Amino acid sequence: MTCPAPLESASPLRRPALTALKGGGRELAGIPRQSARNERFEDRRRGGPQVSLRLLMVEDSAADGRLVVELLREAGVDWVVERVERVRDAAAYVQRHRVDCVLLDLAVLDADGLEGLRQLVAVDAELPVVVLTRRDDDVLSAEALRHGAQDYLSKRDLGPLMLSRSVRYAIERKATELQLVHLAHHDALTGLANRALFLERLEQAVVRARGVGTLFVDLDNLKLVNDSLGHEAGDKLLNTVGRRLLAVVRPTDTVARFGGDEFAIVCPGLDDPTDLAVRIMAEVCEPVVLGTRVYVPSISVGIRVTRPGSEETGAEAVAAADVALYAAKRRGKARFEVFEESMRQSGSEHLALQTELKTAFVEEQFEVHYQPEVSLRTGQLVAVEALVRWNHPTRGVVAAGEFMQAVEESGLIGQLGPWVMEQACLALAAWPGATPPRFAINISPRQFSMAGFVDGVAEVVQRTGVDPDRLEMEVTESALLVDDAVAQVLRDLAALGIRLAVDDFGTGFSSLNHLKFFPASTVKIDKSFVAGLGVDPVDEAIVAAVIGVANSLRLSTVGEGVETEAQRARLAELGCELGQGYLFDRAMARESLYDRFA
Repeated sequence: MTCPAPLESASPLRRPALTALKGGGRELAGIPRQSARNERFEDRRRGGPQVSLRLLMVEDSAADGRLVVELLREAGVDWVVERVERVRDAAAYVQRHRVDCVLLDLAVLDADGLEGLRQLVAVDAELPVVVLTRRDDDVLSAEALRHGAQDYLSKRDLGPLMLSRSVRYAIERKATELQLVHLAHHDALTGLANRALFLERLEQAVVRARGVGTLFVDLDNLKLVNDSLGHEAGDKLLNTVGRRLLAVVRPTDTVARFGGDEFAIVCPGLDDPTDLAVRIMAEVCEPVVLGTRVYVPSISVGIRVTRPGSEETGAEAVAAADVALYAAKRRGKARFEVFEESMRQSGSEHLALQTELKTAFVEEQFEVHYQPEVSLRTGQLVAVEALVRWNHPTRGVVAAGEFMQAVEESGLIGQLGPWVMEQACLALAAWPGATPPRFAINISPRQFSMAGFVDGVAEVVQRTGVDPDRLEMEVTESALLVDDAVAQVLRDLAALGIRLAVDDFGTGFSSLNHLKFFPASTVKIDKSFVAGLGVDPVDEAIVAAVIGVANSLRLSTVGEGVETEAQRARLAELGCELGQGYLFDRAMARESLYDRFA
């Protein structure tokens, strides 16, 4: 290219270090180059740092170039003006140097009419361009604006104020235009691509037939964070997750906030989805400080890999990734799944199950059964656990483990949970014997986030007239990972006089730490460890350690899933207080419980 011809500036010519316009890292939010141009202009207008605006003139007349500088001097501005005589030189220049605005003559050596404008816009669509020409043509003026010019000025009528004002307005209008485009394609909270831009990038990647990975990332338990810590904390969490996702992916990938608590990633040419998913899980699930609390995020990821040569569309890839995400959530959350065709049938069945469950509640197909917890030393009944059962019209009695996740995902837990609690309290109130056992009731983590949960429990206790000390609320240890605000809800329950139990103990994270802060009265040892007694030395060591710690803290212990006499004997030998499992009794209906133990 030929070097630009420097002109005399409106003040002594300064040559600051020029900044390259192309390349560089991605930004989470904002308009990259054009916002910088507008900020420099705003700084000058407010009396901020004096950074000269740089104008590039595409003009093959030296005399006209000098005229522009004189007009700017008369307007009292001190912008630096550089001149090139050809559009191709201007195109090369703006790719290498910082330019805030271009003044373009429509009749230069290598381009006539709108061709030069089209070439410049193709090189940098964010660059403000003001057409400066001797051709006073209303039709041409309208066409120039339609093709990307910010203004059209006639040299015949040009004055100092008109020229300086046109350049300033061009920079401002372009910034506003790009800001609107940015908002239309980016999420307002995180600055990530939004759903529309994600789908556009995905379709482009699929059409190129290079193969593409589509990832859906669901942030587990965002609602509980919003409800317990406030939406400001939830917003901070979403922003943190967005930044962490950007830190993991490649520059060619697109990270989007798909909506709510879902993120999506387009990965052109993805070779190993497993490796990427592992890195995402490791990066995103690092602790984050939310206010005064430390929270450990949990995500579920669904992945679809569209191989090169596939005829799969972007919409089909999205649907498959969504199915894989759903499979990850059904299989316990905090994991990733790569799409397989068998997942479609499973997903359809799960959706049908949710529909059936809503019908079941209306038609009163649910009932509560009670499984005994007995003293390992005396064999006497000490407590019973209330377990919901679905009396299915064709499948018979269905255990909670087969449908409870669908209950939570469908939102039915807001109705079913309180109903089970009331049934258990009524069964306790109607106990025909002198001293009833404790009645343990399972509480879903989602119930903690429901408004008025503790007040609802207090109302049921008061209405049924039961002794709160005979009630025990069970919460799985994994639920305590959500946030320590859960512990506050449990402390409120304890203040009502209700006992609290940690269920499935040993399967969560930092279990012993939970015992230190959690107001528990009972620890239930997970059946997976009980099954290993006498078989697996590691399981036996874990059970012995849990019982030892619980006893030292004066907590009651329950061994779950006891099925053999050997397991019972070993638990008793290790100091476990209670046992629950098929060795003693299966869960039974209320009347059967009364007949058996009252």
